[in-house]
This record gives sequence, structure tokens and C-alpha cells, in this order.
Amino acid sequence: MFKDLKKGYQVYTLDTSGVPKFFMGTVVNVSEPRFAQSQLGQYQQLQDRVMDLTIEVDGKSMTYVVPENQNVAMANGITLACSVDPIMNHLNAMKRTSTDIVNSVDKNKEIIEACDSILEDINPTFKQTKDQDRKIKNLEEKVDRMGSSFDELKELLIKKLG
Repeated sequence: MFKDLKKGYQVYTLDTSGVPKFFMGTVVNVSEPRFAQSQLGQYQQLQDRVMDLTIEVDGKSMTYVVPENQNVAMANGITLACSVDPIMNHLNAMKRTSTDIVNSVDKNKEIIEACDSILEDINPTFKQTKDQDRKIKNLEEKVDRMGSSFDELKELLIKKLG
């Protein structure tokens, strides 16, 4: 638990605000626990006790407000943990989610194609737009092939004349 941490102990951080990054930090300072307060209208409500935890990661000191009786705290894409196990659990969950998404790509492409086909059948304007898109794509491919043919012809002429 965070309340058990002392100066010099290691903590683990996982930054998931982008591509996940893992850091091991060292506790620099631990404050005394205090009650967190939040404003609800005109009344103050006392929450669980929290503490300021200052850690050093890669030469930079950062201070986090963490619940004293927890092993893990998460905020703004940062996971802070007393042990590496919660970090591994979080990474495994992220990996599973991403794997599921990647594995569903082909199925979703089929759904998109089926929806487009149905929309073409029931919406003449959509069909006309899709037909124009296909014609433009075919023309672009033909122009690309013609450009390649001209390049090959140019090389042959250079070889013959050179």
C-alpha cells in the first residue's frame, strides 16, 4: 500500500497516454496522510485519506496524490503502483483489447462492404457517387500504368541511342 512506502523504495509507473511506456521510479518523499476534500455545492465532503508521493523517474521528480490504503492509482493516463503485478495486469488487458480490435478488422471491412452494397441498392445518389469513385480510381490506375510504360520506353530509347 502507498502508506507503507518509504524514501528509497521502488514504485512502478505505466504511461498509457499514447504508446505504453514503463518506468521504475524511486520514492523521494512521502507526506503524512490527510483527508481529501471535495466541494459538493456549498457543503464540503470528506473523502478517503490521501498522501503526496514524490518519485524520481529518469532524473525528474514528480509528485502524485495517491490514496493511502491502495496499491494502485490511475489518473490522466498514468498508472502508479507499489508492485509490478498491477502494471502487468493493465498491460495484458490493453494487449487483449488491441488484439481483439486487430482481429476484428476483416469482419468490419466485410460489414462496410455489405452496408455499401445495400446502400447502393436503396440509394441512387449513393450508388452514383460510388460509381464515380470507382471510375476515378480506375482512371488513376491507368494513368499510373501509362506513366510506367513511358518510363520503360524512355529507358529503352536511351539504351538504343546511348
